[in-house]
Amino acid sequence: MQFAVNILTARYRKLPDWEILVSERPYWRLWWSEEAGISVETEGEEAELTPERVVLLAPHTTFNPTMRNPVHHLNLHFQLEAPFDLAVKGIYTIPVTAALAEELEAAKGAIRQRRRRRILVLTRLINSACLALPDDAWREPVSDARFVGVMSAMEQHQGEPLSNVDLAAIANMAPTAFVRSFSQRFGISPQAHSLEMRLEKASLMLEDEKCSIEHVAETCGFCDRNYFSTVFRKKLGGPPA
Repeated sequence: MQFAVNILTARYRKLPDWEILVSERPYWRLWWSEEAGISVETEGEEAELTPERVVLLAPHTTFNPTMRNPVHHLNLHFQLEAPFDLAVKGIYTIPVTAALAEELEAAKGAIRQRRRRRILVLTRLINSACLALPDDAWREPVSDARFVGVMSAMEQHQGEPLSNVDLAAIANMAPTAFVRSFSQRFGISPQAHSLEMRLEKASLMLEDEKCSIEHVAETCGFCDRNYFSTVFRKKLGGPPA
C-alpha cells in the first residue's frame, strides 16, 4: 500500500522570535530545536522543545507558543494522504533516538540541497517520526457507504457547495434524517463540515504566493473576497493575507 507525503514548508534557521497569526492549520507540523527555549501549549497540554525530543502537532490543533530565548529551529509543515489523513487533534512528543538524531542532521543539510534529495530526506524523517506516534493518534475512516459518497461529493463541489437536500439525495436519505444522522456521526452539521473543508483547501492554497485571495475565494465557493476574509478570520482567528 502506498500513500503520499506532501511537504509544504521546510526551514532550518536561527529563530529570534515566534509570532503565530493563525495557529490552527490543516496540516501536520514537525518541530525540533537544538536548544531549549520554546514551549507549546494546546488544550491544557504543554510540550517543551528540546534537543532530546521532536514535537508533532496534528492538523487543526490550536496552540499557543511561548519563547524565552532564540533557538536554532527545524520546522516542517506537511500533509499525509490516506490512510493517514484522519489524525486526532493534539500535540505529540517523540524521543530523539540515535537513528532519529542522524535523520534530523541529514534534514538540516538537505533543506538547502536539490529538490529530489530534499524530498527524499525529509520524507524519511517524517516517516520515522510518524511511525513513533501512538495508535490512538489516528481516527478510523468512514465505512458507511452513504457518507463516503457524501464526503466525496463535498470535496468535488467545493467551488459550488451542495445544499443539504443535494447531499441527502446522494446518501439516499430524507433531508431531515440525513442532517440528524450526519451530525450524530461526525459531531458537526453537514454545512459546517463543508465549510471546514473549503477553509482547509483555502488555507493550503494561500500557502502558494502565486494564488491571489480573490482566486482562492472563488475556487473555494465564497462569493467575494470580503465575505471570504470575514469567514476566514472568524473561524481561524486571523486574516487570509
